[in-house]
Amino acid sequence: MKATPLLTDWTCRHLGDTAPGKTVTLPHDAMLAEPRTALSAGGTNTGWYEGHDYEYRRTLTVPENELADTHILEFEGVYHNAEVWLNGQKAAFRPYGYTNFYVDCAPYLHAGENELRVIARNADQPNSRWYSGAGIYRPVQLWTASGGARKDHRPRHGTPDGGRPARHAAGERRRGCIYPDP
Repeated sequence: MKATPLLTDWTCRHLGDTAPGKTVTLPHDAMLAEPRTALSAGGTNTGWYEGHDYEYRRTLTVPENELADTHILEFEGVYHNAEVWLNGQKAAFRPYGYTNFYVDCAPYLHAGENELRVIARNADQPNSRWYSGAGIYRPVQLWTASGGARKDHRPRHGTPDGGRPARHAAGERRRGCIYPDP
């Protein structure tokens, strides 16, 4: 699979704002643009920053001849309770905020320009014992492979030496790393 970094051409704004977003480059901590206030629900734990929900937007262009290919988005970190939307359809939800996740784009893409929208929900303050930041705070990549060989070629978790993932409570190995909307 080929990885294409998606670090530029993003906009960020408060969720629900009607004004255009500010152009940002990933990784991005949206919380740093907030005012510090003694009224912050997170208090000293968040550095007195107010918590908000943030919306990131970007366009993905897929040529007609690549539409049948595998397209998987990898988010290395979004804080927190991330929602990923492609062309107005909810493609994934990832609770928490400190682990990476993958999104299979196939059901949502069409030839031409596609709107990618990521919502990072951080208004539920306090939600951390320390400053967590907010938004897409780690890189995003688009993994592609020709022929739509999604099942056999998607990225997988493993150990640095190529070993298999550890067994989990149910005694089964986690085989995939794509987390669909619950």
